[in-house]
Amino acid sequence: MRIATEFEGARAQVAGIERGRATVTVPSDQGAPRFRQHFAFDVLGTPGDEVTIEIANAGECTWADAFGGPYRVFVSEGARWGRAASALAAGRLTIKHRLGGPRARFAYYPPFATSRITRLKKIAAASGAQVVELCATPGKRAIERFIFGESPTPKRHVWVIAQQHPGEAMAGWLVEGLVLSLARGTGIARELLQRAVVSIVPRMNPDGVAAGNHRTTPAGVDLNRAWNDDAAPIEVRAVREAMISSGADLLLDVHGDERLPWVFSQSSDHAGRSARIARQERRFERAMLATTHDYQTKHKYPQSPTSTPNLSFASSWAQHRFGCLGMILEMPFSDHLGRPDPRGFFPDRARALGRALVAGLLATVED
Repeated sequence: MRIATEFEGARAQVAGIERGRATVTVPSDQGAPRFRQHFAFDVLGTPGDEVTIEIANAGECTWADAFGGPYRVFVSEGARWGRAASALAAGRLTIKHRLGGPRARFAYYPPFATSRITRLKKIAAASGAQVVELCATPGKRAIERFIFGESPTPKRHVWVIAQQHPGEAMAGWLVEGLVLSLARGTGIARELLQRAVVSIVPRMNPDGVAAGNHRTTPAGVDLNRAWNDDAAPIEVRAVREAMISSGADLLLDVHGDERLPWVFSQSSDHAGRSARIARQERRFERAMLATTHDYQTKHKYPQSPTSTPNLSFASSWAQHRFGCLGMILEMPFSDHLGRPDPRGFFPDRARALGRALVAGLLATVED
């Protein structure tokens, strides 16, 4: 038995291996010791062997309780992901699995590889979309913008951004479903692109993904706490400037939530928010409820209409800057309990949610 971490986004430290049992620990984010959550590693062994992996410091992770409840570790021995038997007890997360082949990959959530973005870029360009590099990161990786529906006719401007937090890989899977729907241009996608220019930034934090970080860039910066900062990182500044240049009638910022076992969207319901923005949010919600069972509106983050918006968040910044609807969309690491599945909220469900998102975006820009 051997533990391997020679792949993009791998994250684990081996503490010991003995007779089919391995002990590993989750390192903190590079540059940000206060964040520790994402893990991904391969187990190499003999097909048919029973292996036990103990994540010894799970109780020291930032959202340690997220490893309990309905959560189960994800495992893949090929292209498809399932879930391994795992349980949190006394601060340790224990995984048990029978190897079906010589290699199994275990992860907090199935990683979304850069190779998939490369494939999406080719598909988008072949469909007539523009692919624009907005900037290079400190790690010399591109922040890219896919532009669908560009034309001289005045249209609404819709922005969708993803993976500000690199460990929230479900955002990448959702973007894949959205991009494929727009590139194929069938039915409702055609109608959306007749009304709006849709700009998609599939990965805001490629350096964090490459480092295997969960929350931050390798410099330790949480991008979704920097949008109102004049000295924001280049990743935020480049996207922010592109939005200011084009304008924005809607911003959707795609994330994953460690604790909440639900899919939901939410805008900043602060004092002074216009009735139009509230109406647009309700239209989005109704369209999503009518399109997919992997969405609900009852379970969200608590907030008060008298609260002050936090403009360091992308969604609040956009809502304040453009007077448009700015929302986050959250997906679970465990399962959407409105429609539980033994495989949890696996990548195909995130991808299907991206396809359903077309209807939500269309309903919003129709207002």
